[in-house]
Amino acid sequence: MSRLVKKAPLLCGRRSLFLYDCPVRGLPPLRALLDPREAYAAAQSPLEGSVNIPLAEMSGRLHELPPRSRMISVVGDEPTGLTAVALLQAGGRSAEYVGPGRRADVPCPGRLWSPSSFVEEIACKLPPGRALEMGCGSGRNLAYLAALGWSVSGFDVLPDALERARDLIGRYAPGAAAQLVLKDCDRELPLLAEADIIVCSLYLPRGLLPRCASLMAPGACLLVEVLSSREAGLEELDPRMQQVHRSVSASGMNRTICLEARSPVE
Repeated sequence: MSRLVKKAPLLCGRRSLFLYDCPVRGLPPLRALLDPREAYAAAQSPLEGSVNIPLAEMSGRLHELPPRSRMISVVGDEPTGLTAVALLQAGGRSAEYVGPGRRADVPCPGRLWSPSSFVEEIACKLPPGRALEMGCGSGRNLAYLAALGWSVSGFDVLPDALERARDLIGRYAPGAAAQLVLKDCDRELPLLAEADIIVCSLYLPRGLLPRCASLMAPGACLLVEVLSSREAGLEELDPRMQQVHRSVSASGMNRTICLEARSPVE
């Protein structure tokens, strides 16, 4: 088992959030190229810096692609590559065929998608525990946390979103302890064991934040990432939860870290 080395507190004030140096673990590296050839061809003749998502599977694996704002560079044989570009562009994505690609000696695992950079920045430095995400969508944050060794639970009101999340976790964190539940968190919170980290990313209905305290284990961390600071309703925080960090990202996202205040973080 990997040894965690305690560092100085990241956040100061009455409470501190301790981070840990930990070995490289989790997801495969981020790649820049999409290879849409058949899986057999990609395995027999892997292309450097690419991720294989076969053309025949593309429409069902769009949740594995980068954000719509990012250009997708496609490699492989020209007919397959151009067909993939046309399919992606028809779906409103920016894509271009950049050539056959460079042959790699061996297949290398990789991914084209990323979790929230905020979740990635904080969670990778915490010792794994129990994670919960409200409005998990396609499960990118959950798959990332699961790959780090967290036991994850995700909730969403859309069945197809949960199916994508289940697929993503299965592909990138096989064997992980994961629970995905169809639930409208606007109306009620899930009945679960206390969580060590709760994520609310781009989903935070008014009134949800104060109720999250009931799901937080002693010393737990709540990560809130919304477009508007007013949207977060931070003034409604339960007195057991202390806001210890706020920032605005380069893309304008408002990011907040709160700690459960019933017992000190050790």
